[in-house]
Amino acid sequence: MIGKSDDQTGFFGDFLYDQVLPQDFYLRKLRDLVSADRINEACRNLYSDVGRPGWEPALLFRMLLLQTLHE
Repeated sequence: MIGKSDDQTGFFGDFLYDQVLPQDFYLRKLRDLVSADRINEACRNLYSDVGRPGWEPALLFRMLLLQTLHE
């Protein structure tokens, strides 16, 4: 079962990210290039239908990508 990520935008709102990250920051551009829906759909058959929901595949991919970029 694929879990869903909670980005907590309801509490902080998008204005927080606009204040902290410049508009031309590379992570903003990278997020636009990586399609979360496409990654989740490609991995859907790898997850079981029973049990506790796992981490969202797109979130895991983004974490690995950031780790690779910042080594």
